[in-house]
Amino acid sequence: MDRHLRRRIRTAVHDKNIAKLKALIRETKDTNYILSERQHDTILSYCVRHGNLECVEYLVSQMDCSLDTLDRNHRSTLDTAVHEWLKLAFCKAAQQKSTFARRYISHSAASACLNSGHSGTAKKKPNAFPQFEQTSRTVFRYQVSFFRYRILKCLLKAGARRISPVHIDLLLFSTMTCQTGSEVVFKLARAASNYGVMPLKHDIFSNLCSYSAVHSSLTVLLYAGVNPAVCLQLITYKHQMALDTALLLLVSSNDSDLLTKIECDTSYNMKEVTSTQNWTLYRSLLFLLTVTGHKIRLHILDFLYCNHAQMYLSVNHYNTNPRPLKHLCRQLIRTKLLPNTLLGVKALKQVLPDQMQKYLLFDSNFAKPFYTRPHNRYHSLHTATTLR
Repeated sequence: MDRHLRRRIRTAVHDKNIAKLKALIRETKDTNYILSERQHDTILSYCVRHGNLECVEYLVSQMDCSLDTLDRNHRSTLDTAVHEWLKLAFCKAAQQKSTFARRYISHSAASACLNSGHSGTAKKKPNAFPQFEQTSRTVFRYQVSFFRYRILKCLLKAGARRISPVHIDLLLFSTMTCQTGSEVVFKLARAASNYGVMPLKHDIFSNLCSYSAVHSSLTVLLYAGVNPAVCLQLITYKHQMALDTALLLLVSSNDSDLLTKIECDTSYNMKEVTSTQNWTLYRSLLFLLTVTGHKIRLHILDFLYCNHAQMYLSVNHYNTNPRPLKHLCRQLIRTKLLPNTLLGVKALKQVLPDQMQKYLLFDSNFAKPFYTRPHNRYHSLHTATTLR
């Protein structure tokens, strides 16, 4: 009886028969009925895996529906929704023609033959409509991807909050290797910031911190109220923080623990960081760390003394002389705007002038060098040796 009932429920899901599914759920008297003992799939997770939007919308509207049930692989319903949506965009299996697409393409090609005056039984050349076939396949894939994205938003609106950090990290790693990966990740971050709960935003933010070229995605999450200091304990990368991500985190918070972690994770490999490509970003990072009142560690100063004497002079000159009053005021205001400086400045947007907002967020126009360059290299090294 149970096997027959499960088969009927799966058939209703595949056929997208909402009325039949409602009747079967009333028969089971359990919205979280297990459809597969092997995978431990509930009705909701099965509908999410097979892309049935109408059934998902009906199930999440039920009061007793569990949104965060785990399957045998320890994946939640939200994990499955994210995986199925990203798979359509990047997996090769999603690019293959489904049964519906093949029927649609063959029917459209036959119609084109009849409209052009050719007989349907006439012998055609191979690949008679390659452009049309490719276009139809692409349109179908985007339509299915759109429905998968709506399923994801539906779960977020209903309050789904459990997402596996390991699973989402694996998906993000696979996504960021593609050319359009940043756009898809931004779409995921925007959906989480608009509809997700705060723990979910923290999980996604902490996983994104280990990647570069995710500035827009992190900014969206920061303006949604993410606390960078809380995400500090959830960050899962092991080696080196991307410099552009470190700059954004530094601007977004003045937390001392966060500043220390940024300094440590960006100086993991000093020779690689201070290369010609990364030196501009790293110099800006050291500048911002210094003006926020953070003390640069000795091993970094030693490396700057041996390789970049001008930056070493700038840091020492700033720390050994009275600091400008406007810098002290900025430090105090940013400390009071914890835990999220970006969100705090946005809340005071109507009170603070535009120049004050840019100054608090270290705008490039206000990030001027804090030490003038000496006239020659001999004077620079001599002064550095004296300060040392």
